[in-house]
Amino acid sequence: MRKILGNAIVASLLLYSAGAWADTGVMIYKTDGTSSFIPESDLDYIEFITTQPTDEELTNVIKNLKDGDSLEAVAVVTGISSRGLILTDNAGSILYYYGTNFNSAPYSIGTVVEAKGLINTYNDVLQLSSTAQLKVIGSKSYNYPMPTAIDGSYINAEIGNIEPRLATYVTLDCITFESGYALLGMIDGTTHAAYVYWPDSSILGSLEKGGVYTLTGYFLGISAIPASDNPVVNILVTNVEAKGAYDYYEFNLYDGRNNSVDFELRASSSSNGSIILNSPVFITYEGKVANPVLSSLNYGYLQVTPYTWTTNSIYTTTLENTFIFVDYCEVDGQRYSTPEGTFMIKDRDNGRYYAMIGTYNSFNVYASPTIEDGMISDNFLFSASMNDDNTWNIVNQYNNKPMYFSSKYNNFAGYSQANEGDYLPYIYSQKRSTR
Repeated sequence: MRKILGNAIVASLLLYSAGAWADTGVMIYKTDGTSSFIPESDLDYIEFITTQPTDEELTNVIKNLKDGDSLEAVAVVTGISSRGLILTDNAGSILYYYGTNFNSAPYSIGTVVEAKGLINTYNDVLQLSSTAQLKVIGSKSYNYPMPTAIDGSYINAEIGNIEPRLATYVTLDCITFESGYALLGMIDGTTHAAYVYWPDSSILGSLEKGGVYTLTGYFLGISAIPASDNPVVNILVTNVEAKGAYDYYEFNLYDGRNNSVDFELRASSSSNGSIILNSPVFITYEGKVANPVLSSLNYGYLQVTPYTWTTNSIYTTTLENTFIFVDYCEVDGQRYSTPEGTFMIKDRDNGRYYAMIGTYNSFNVYASPTIEDGMISDNFLFSASMNDDNTWNIVNQYNNKPMYFSSKYNNFAGYSQANEGDYLPYIYSQKRSTR
């Protein structure tokens, strides 16, 4: 009996006839680059033994790395995405980023590879560049360590960390919702989001919109949703544990003509587009949502909250910070309607009406509008028209001041004219709530 022992899987067997060789037997090629010929006379039978690399054979070099370093490591695959792998040796874990058209078929959790390549950084995360060479040399069983639990507090602490970092094994609870080619998960309600980093088909298929999950995987730093300040945690997910379902609300960018929402629309006339009446809306500018004036105050600027946000949608588990545009009110038992083409602004939670007085740029809030000569005072009336970029001119009828988001003061107010860093708002209308 002949035993063939090696630390690589046998790649192929070739049978040679006497006409081609002086002897007949089996040529064995192994993936470690060696080969051997066994003559027929020695072939009682062959038992192939493939050894598994041990932890001692893994390197101890994925640590203390910086941009531009060269890395030569023997590591085990512990995470797989549609654009790369997580490689782990005895010292740490690192993302191997290949990019689009990555073929993950040769790899599975436990595949052992020799990796050689340069280190670069992206989004303050160290990664093995796409030009690196990976060679499969075997496989082994792998037991994941205890993950670090992360939440909003953890994320806040990491936001200012610009020190390049390796991949960290973590776990977090979230609610998932779709966002184009990816999925995002809300953490701590509406203040943070988790990006499921380029999931492969198995991970993607296990996540459903509106589901509550515990995700376990590798923390790959914090980015921001484009054109917003929302912190987004990048997680290469290795395990999904379903916890149930959750109600959430979806708001879509309103273009003044989109009638695909689930509720009945009542629109006031405007020069371009129509305002949705009597339904919750967000007044926003790229990820910053206007907040109602605090219930303890009777005037103020509209401060802002960052929300889980994409180009065309806002996702939230609460209707806090929404406003309602209305075209009538009741005062002392009498119903009063707004003039054609105008409306009033109320905050949804407290039901207070917003007005502008004097030369102030801030808003005053009242339990009910002022009625003068049987009509709603102009201080409470607004008109709206939509611009080509889907922003809106929301103009107070008393002082003709449009509403702007001020990047200087980080709030919404009414200004006679825009200064540098002032932007007209977007409106997001409620689409539906799940379940």
